[in-house]
Amino acid sequence: DKAIELARQAAAAAPNDLRARLAVPRALIAAGQLPNAAQELQPLTKVLPRDPAVRMVQAQLEAARKDPRAAAASFKAALDAQPDNLAALDGLVVSLAAQGNLPAAVGAAEAVVAKSPTDARALVVAARAHVLAKDFGRAEAALREAIAIDPQLLDAYSMLGQIYI
Repeated sequence: DKAIELARQAAAAAPNDLRARLAVPRALIAAGQLPNAAQELQPLTKVLPRDPAVRMVQAQLEAARKDPRAAAASFKAALDAQPDNLAALDGLVVSLAAQGNLPAAVGAAEAVVAKSPTDARALVVAARAHVLAKDFGRAEAALREAIAIDPQLLDAYSMLGQIYI
């Protein structure tokens, strides 16, 4: 409730700041108030239908509604608009996997890695796709490569430890 209140205050104080305006539906999604989140998000999706930040919140709302097909479409649109948005890639991978489309999940992650082979964070997302596809060998290889590129990337160590366990 406090987060929603603060988000509303921020949006009221800066009505032209997209980040402040998106804080309200994000807080509502986190609180499980999905109809209210949709109502808050609707004007932004009408005015800025292709904005990657708006598409990300739309995708998060669709994921919270347990609609992986719609979530995947919104995550894909956000990723298309902002190819370096690894949160969108991660959401796309998880949404495709939730639909049972593991080859597409792996393919989406591997396509980003092919464009940015030295992006350790992209390799971690690819590893997550391989884990979801139960290809632990490829996941391990991607994580080892991510760690070699960025030894400070704790997510890679954590996921690698989970694979070993």
